[in-house]
This record gives sequence, structure tokens and C-alpha cells, in this order.
Amino acid sequence: MTRASWGGSFWDGYTRTFLRGGLAVIAASNLFGVATDLAHDQRGPWSHPFAPEWLLSLGGSPLVGVLLAVGLGALWRFARQPGQVRAGVVALLTMALLVEADAALNEGPKRHFFAPGLALLGWIVGLAFARLSAWRAGQHEAVDVQWLEAHAEMGAVAALAGNYVDAVGSKLLHVGAHWANDTTLRSIVLAHHTLGDPSLAGRYAAFVAGNAPVAQALSIATLLVQGGACLMLLGLRWRLIAGLAIFLFHSNVELLTGIGYGPARTLLLLFCLPWPRFMPQLVRWWPRARTLFEPAHPVTKPSLSGTQLAQVGALVVGVVAVVVLFAQVVPIRAYAAMHHSYHGERAGPRPQQ
Repeated sequence: MTRASWGGSFWDGYTRTFLRGGLAVIAASNLFGVATDLAHDQRGPWSHPFAPEWLLSLGGSPLVGVLLAVGLGALWRFARQPGQVRAGVVALLTMALLVEADAALNEGPKRHFFAPGLALLGWIVGLAFARLSAWRAGQHEAVDVQWLEAHAEMGAVAALAGNYVDAVGSKLLHVGAHWANDTTLRSIVLAHHTLGDPSLAGRYAAFVAGNAPVAQALSIATLLVQGGACLMLLGLRWRLIAGLAIFLFHSNVELLTGIGYGPARTLLLLFCLPWPRFMPQLVRWWPRARTLFEPAHPVTKPSLSGTQLAQVGALVVGVVAVVVLFAQVVPIRAYAAMHHSYHGERAGPRPQQ
């Protein structure tokens, strides 16, 4: 198996049909989940006070079904054909609209809906970057599909990794290094578990909540594991190790708090396990499934000079700076801040369903 750009991929030498299709299935499941929630949502005193009327009106509206159909149709096209930027964008925008409407109608964003959108965004950005590179090289009329999807895969992995590195930065920025003390995790665990819970998860939670050194060790491990997500970009072994470490982190969080983040864990398994190494043998009796792991010509490593790398870095920094500055001067900053306000701004309690 040859090494492609950015440290290589398990999919070098294979088509990425299974990878692209897996991303589409996870995104479709996520889209269906948020649409189901939104179909049962109702406006109330807990809803966002600054949300526009048209966004709040989506709660319980038949239009949710229409948007769901549009998004699923776009994901179907995205999965069936490689290099589908427009279909991916339609699916991403549909998902973003439904997630934002659900957040506006309720107490704020449901973060377990974020990971599929991030991975899809990274895939689209990778495709766009590859097409732009081909256009600048005068080769846009004969773009290699495998080369395009190698960039798309790395874009999705980078987006997932950035999510966890950002989580560490947020903890350190808003709380500081003492986030990893012996009280933070214990208070979180006690807030999510009933005292005296006889289940295995309850006994494990009680052990962590009552053991300061263990709680602090797990808090430190959280920062290290989430910060180490950037290692997924360095090579095959690093992607496997870092991805499985984050998967185990999520599993431990579910035991301690009941917060599962199923879509994120599924995406980590999809992108970080060496599926082409063992799946073709497992599905050799199923001809249609074998087509998901068809051999493909090796991807030529794209040449990127130091000057080009600096240009890309400067462009990314510039775009981020513009977005941050823009967010400071438009009403979206106050709107986003209210997403995380639970004390006084949003009344309750909610009625029983």
C-alpha cells in the first residue's frame, strides 16, 4: 500500500466508496434525528428570544419533512458519485438549518448533532481545495477522482481533529489549567448520576466521584486525548491510536454521565480504522459489498512548495480573522451568546410531553 499525501491513508490503493457512503449514512441518520426532534418541538418561554420568526416557525411544521427529503436526496447523490461538492453543500446547509432551528426552539444547541456536519464540511473543503489546485495547475478538465477524494478524506479527518483540539482550547481559555483539578469531573459525574445507583455504571461513577486522584487523572487524560486528536493527521498508526483513544474517551464519558455522542464515535471508527485491510476478506462472499473496496491506482502525492504552504496558511488565518471580526460587529454575536444562557433569560419549566 503506497503512502499518499499528509502521512498516508488506509484507503490509498482503494476507492473511497465505503468511506464516502459511510459518511453519508451517518449524516443521514443525524439529519433524520434532528428532523424528528424538530417535528415535535414547540415554541415556549425557553425558546431563543432573539430568534427570527421564520426559524421558530419550523417547530412542528410540515416544512421539516420537505427539508428532510431535500437533505436525504442530496446525501444520496453525494454517496453515489465521487466529487459531489454541490450535493454535499445542499445536505450541509439543510442539516445546519434544522440544527439551528432546534437550538432556537430549545435551550440551546445539542452538540451531539455537530460531528457529522463537521466531517461533511471538511470533506467538502477538501474537495474544493483539490479542485482549486487542479484549476491553478491547468488540469481542471481531467481531475483524478481518487486524488480529489484523498483530499476530501483528509479534510474530514482534519475537521474532526480540530473539533477536539478546539474543545481543549475552550476549556483552557474559559476555565484555565485548573479545569484538570480533582473537583471538575467529580462535580460533573454527581450532576448526572443518582446517588446509590446499583448499576455497573452507577458504581463506577460513585468510585470516580469519591476518588479525587482518579478523577484528576481522568481530567488530565481528557485534555491529553482531545489535544492529541491532531496526531490523526500525521500518519496511519497515529490516526488509529488517536482515533481509538478519543473513542474510548467518549465511551468513558457515557459511563460516567450518560452522554454518548454516538455520531462522533461512529465517525471516529469510520475514519480511523483500517477497513480496507480486513473488510474485503470478510465480504468476499457478497459481490455487491466487494465493490465498496475496489482497488484503485495509487494517488500521486501532490507537490506543495514552502511558498504555497505559506499562502494556504495565510489564507486560512485571514479567513478566520475576517469571520471572527464579522461576528463581533453583527447581531449574531449576541444571538449566539444567548444559546448558552440558562439563568433568567429562558424561562421554564417545560411542560410534560
